[in-house]
Amino acid sequence: GEGVASVQGNVTGNVAGAVGSVTGAVGSVTGNVGGNVNGSVGSVAAGGITAASIATGAVDADAIAADAVAEIQAGLATAAAVAALPSNASIADAVWDEPIAGHLGAGSTGEALNASGGGATPSQIAAAVWDEARAGHVAAGSFGQGVASVQGNVTGSVASVTGAVGSVGAGGITAASIAADAITAAKVAADVGTEIAAAGDVTLTAAHGAGSWVGGGGGGPTAAQIADAVLEEIVADHHAIAGSLANAITLIKGLVNGNVVRDQFVYASGMLTSCRTRVFPTAADAIAGTNVLATFTVTATNGVDGPTSFRCTQA
Repeated sequence: GEGVASVQGNVTGNVAGAVGSVTGAVGSVTGNVGGNVNGSVGSVAAGGITAASIATGAVDADAIAADAVAEIQAGLATAAAVAALPSNASIADAVWDEPIAGHLGAGSTGEALNASGGGATPSQIAAAVWDEARAGHVAAGSFGQGVASVQGNVTGSVASVTGAVGSVGAGGITAASIAADAITAAKVAADVGTEIAAAGDVTLTAAHGAGSWVGGGGGGPTAAQIADAVLEEIVADHHAIAGSLANAITLIKGLVNGNVVRDQFVYASGMLTSCRTRVFPTAADAIAGTNVLATFTVTATNGVDGPTSFRCTQA
């Protein structure tokens, strides 16, 4: 007829078209089934269902039997069992309180602790720290670096120094190092004053002649000595200072001695109207025109018959 009512035995070839239904067990299927299988499958070969065979979310709560849940839970700790576990502190205490004698295996921490003995005392540790060579502890900012720098020069400013300083390098104390008014009378030894006075005596003797310029047992020269020094001073050494007494004396001396030169005459209508007058300390200076003490301008006022007055002003 149009179809085969039933097939007894195995189908060894291909079935073209759709199979409406299969009644009874299928002995075996050789090859892949391209479509769906409606109904139940008697068995699946070992390893026939792989991870890829199971769709995501296919195994839900309904798919898992109660005894499977009980079996899974049997291998897990319950809340009561977790609560009964020792705390971190208890575990730490147990480790530290454990006798070392039972843990002396080769290479173990217990062996190392047992071999270390009782450890150094605080005094031994302190001695080891202070006796340690600085050379191995000079990292930037470390205490060793700071101590090392004190052994050499002190770089930077030091607010104060407590205790004695062995020595200060040559030139280490400059004028800027000494605060204003820091050197008081109490700081200056007696021999310093004597040495200063002696140095002054030598200087004054060289400039003003031999004699004791210290005076009065170190109290300075007397009034008579000062008067003698002033009057005996060489005027020529000071006359170049304008406005000084020596300059005025030399000027007077030049005028009295006639060490005067007049030049730069100016005439108007045959009459003198002005000229320049210069005063010199010596005749030689007047001839050479050197070491001028003062310069004056002479201005004439003329009448009908000639000059009526002369005005002399210092330039």
